[in-house]
Amino acid sequence: MWAPAGNWITSRVLQARALDSATADLRQRADQIQQYLADVRADLIFLSESRVARAAIEAGPAARQAVLEQLQADFAHYADTHRNVFQLRWIDAAGQEVIRVDASPQGVRITPPEQLQNKADRYYFSAAMRLPKGAVYVSPIDLNREFGRLDTPYKPTLRYATPVFDADGAAAGIFILNMHAEPILAIATSQDDEGLLSLVDMQGYYLAHPDASRTWGGPSDLNTGASAARDYPEAWAAISSTLRGAFLSPPRDAFEALVSEVLPLGSMDSSRRVIVHQQLRLFDDDAPRWVLIRDVPYAKVFASVWQFRITAVVILASAVVTALGMAALLSRQLAAPIVALTGRVRDFAMRSPAARIGSAASPSLNTRDEVQALSASFEEMAATLDRYLQQLSLLNRAGHQVSSQLARADTLAAAARAARQLLPAECCVISVPTARAEIVRQVDGDARWERHTRDGDTQVLLARLKDEDDWIAARLQGEPSGYMLSAPLRIGDRLGAIQLFGAAPWLVGTDSGHALATLATSIAIALENAELYEDLALRRAELQTLVQRLITSQEEERKLIAFDIHDGLIQMLVAARLQLRNAEADLGVDARRAEAELRAGLDQLSCAIVEARRLIEGLRPATLDDFGLVEAVCQLADNMREACGCHVTFTAQPSDLSVPPIVEITAFRIVQEAITNAHKYSGTDRLRVQLALGENELAIEVQDWGRGFDLDTLPESRGVGLIGMRERARLLGGDCEIVTAPGAGTLIRATLRWMPEPKAAPEMTLS
Repeated sequence: MWAPAGNWITSRVLQARALDSATADLRQRADQIQQYLADVRADLIFLSESRVARAAIEAGPAARQAVLEQLQADFAHYADTHRNVFQLRWIDAAGQEVIRVDASPQGVRITPPEQLQNKADRYYFSAAMRLPKGAVYVSPIDLNREFGRLDTPYKPTLRYATPVFDADGAAAGIFILNMHAEPILAIATSQDDEGLLSLVDMQGYYLAHPDASRTWGGPSDLNTGASAARDYPEAWAAISSTLRGAFLSPPRDAFEALVSEVLPLGSMDSSRRVIVHQQLRLFDDDAPRWVLIRDVPYAKVFASVWQFRITAVVILASAVVTALGMAALLSRQLAAPIVALTGRVRDFAMRSPAARIGSAASPSLNTRDEVQALSASFEEMAATLDRYLQQLSLLNRAGHQVSSQLARADTLAAAARAARQLLPAECCVISVPTARAEIVRQVDGDARWERHTRDGDTQVLLARLKDEDDWIAARLQGEPSGYMLSAPLRIGDRLGAIQLFGAAPWLVGTDSGHALATLATSIAIALENAELYEDLALRRAELQTLVQRLITSQEEERKLIAFDIHDGLIQMLVAARLQLRNAEADLGVDARRAEAELRAGLDQLSCAIVEARRLIEGLRPATLDDFGLVEAVCQLADNMREACGCHVTFTAQPSDLSVPPIVEITAFRIVQEAITNAHKYSGTDRLRVQLALGENELAIEVQDWGRGFDLDTLPESRGVGLIGMRERARLLGGDCEIVTAPGAGTLIRATLRWMPEPKAAPEMTLS
């Protein structure tokens, strides 16, 4: 009875693990979608609370048009830099569109006033208007409509809306953005060997499905009626009411139940299915919810169970055949084979990690009851197998604990705890080099063992990790005395180590070494993921800071341009107008004075034209449009030479290099910022500017021999330009490196890349 019961229990454990494996992918996809949607919510709140948005809401009639144009420009810039957003709008409290910006692959378009619509009857407008300040309404995913009709081709849309209020707290309408839902739907649909993946709303209608004809069956979309509630009537109640789980279709009859639970024939059943589901919940309980559904064949999910049962049946059948053979050969010599078999079984049972450390011979059999000895040997073997299974379970659990962390410190702490739970260690020390060549250490357990990490012999052993790239073990001398087991942690091209210390001899056994090496691989992957997550968070924070600074800088530039126009160009035009009015008044009275006034007015107009050209040149250099990048950079170099009197060297290879327009303006702005910084801060008497054209890339170098600076202590006011240069290069798939030190000058090296234009297909002529 023990063997069938053990097989049944093991089958249950394998079934539970198979279901856990089937749900892991859904949880990961749900996390990706929820993170994607949370970022969009933060962007909308940022737009609605920006200074330009507040100014547009509170502007009076006189200044309203100018502020609206600024807000339109901010909307257009956001839509142009966020390809997942195709529409941004401000709808006032009466439901009338005030601003609407549409984005498409052809570019960004600001809708003229005569084409703006009233959206007071739309569900998202009334829902968003009921929200308090700072709250965000998220619409269901549906097909976009314009003028009451579905857009074609179909455009799956997700809307984010937040209410806005004036200074007195009165409702000023809503800010709403429409984003493409295709990235979400792409994550949520597939059909492969792992089954069919789909996404449905809480009414069961498909939003994503490998069969496109089954999507958008709801009454507000195509109204075809196709839904998961129809396809899975037995499972739908559980799918719609629980956060996550798995539904197994019940067996049709008693025979099928017997096959599923006992016999190794489950792989032959192609009709039963396993429905794994995972709800997606956003930041608000009132926000819409969706359900990821994976439809997997029953036999696919539980293939490991069937394989185990087949193996168990084969082993049982082999045991029965062996027993029958032995019964047929019973004779006086039966005792001798039993004794030999007992010795072999005992040797197998004694091959434990502890036996591998020592070199003592196996004890001799001192009993005449060979059957009893054989039973005892089997007991030992069973205990050994149980210990290995337990170690395998601990290894699996340790991998889950380590991989579930995101921060590097949490990952190191979880890794140290998992290693000590996996193996009989009294102390765990993890050493990991960072990207800045700093060593991060994590110690868990009895800290007295850490002193061994500074021993010369231990350092020599750790040096072998780099060459052998495998675990190593050693016996430790001194206090405390015991054993050390170490495995490499390879993170990219950096090599760290995990070290376990303890008094148990089998800590340094072969099985322990393989287990630690396997865990070390999981730890290395988790640490690499943690570093990527930290880099992503840092990049996101830098980008948000840059956007805020760029908006502030843009407003300051506009203010300066307004001052220049008011104090310069406008004053010149006013003076010219007065001169011309005086000339008009003196006509017929004093011709000579009228001529002098007319000439003075014309001179003022000439000065105004010069001033206007200067302002336009500051906004966008005409040389860049008329003569190209080389001539425009050459003009920048000449201006630098005249402004500070320093020696400027400019080279371009080739001299007539030509690049795409977006690369041209990006390169010009990087060089312009670098030259301006050198003029303002370096105090250099030499400056070198170089452009070099490669295969679909442009290399830029600007070097001065001035004061230099420390990047880590740079004031925030000077950091905007450097961050801007880096971001401009990154937007084109390139990079920008700044090499400097106090007293050593500054070298700015940037590389811009672009995709080659596709070659036209050769024309074919039919003869």
